[in-house]
This record gives sequence, structure tokens and C-alpha cells, in this order.
Amino acid sequence: IDNEKNSPKNNDDILEMLVDYVDTHFKDPKLTLKRAALIFSYSEKYLSHMFKVKMSIGFNAYLNKLRIQHACHLIDMGMNSVTEIAISCGYNDPLYFSKTFKKATNKTPTQYIQHRQET
Repeated sequence: IDNEKNSPKNNDDILEMLVDYVDTHFKDPKLTLKRAALIFSYSEKYLSHMFKVKMSIGFNAYLNKLRIQHACHLIDMGMNSVTEIAISCGYNDPLYFSKTFKKATNKTPTQYIQHRQET
């Protein structure tokens, strides 16, 4: 098999593949920079640096952003169990999810749910 055709030619290709992977798998609680580095056969440090430079946001910040956006979408669609929302967005720990959600939206998930139900 000729791997040359399948191998990324430059950083942009690698980054595009990484972003596509994160965009597709962000709901997976096992998705971490370490796991991505293993999947793509690059060091965590290299991927982290490249991601930050090219995307102007850190890997974990990007991952959390996707997860919180999805959480807001689920709430907007009527889901109202914080634990279910947390798990559906890739968080194993509803408390950590709540802290991350509040940091991103300035509301706890419960406050966000109540606000959505009032409007």
C-alpha cells in the first residue's frame, strides 16, 4: 500500500483532519488531546501548538466550546436534565459540565433551562 498518497502533505492538512475529527467526535467523553495525538501519530505538544497557532484557540477550549454549543442546542430543543445533557455532550461529570457551562454562558445549566422555558 502506498501511504504517501494518504499522508497529509503539510500542517494545514493535519489541522483540517484534526478539526474534522473533533467536530465529529466531540460528544465522545474519551476525546482528549492525548487520544487525538495517538490517533494522528503526532505528539500532544505538536498538535496543541499547531492547533493554537492556526485556530487562535486551544484544543481543550475548542472542544469545550463545541460541547457547550451542543448543550445549548439540546436545551433549546427541550432537554432539561442536566445529567443527560452533560452525558450527551461528552462530559462524564455533571458538576464539571455545570462549571464549564457557567463559565461559557454566565448561567448555570439550570438557569439556562429555566430561562428557555420562560421564553
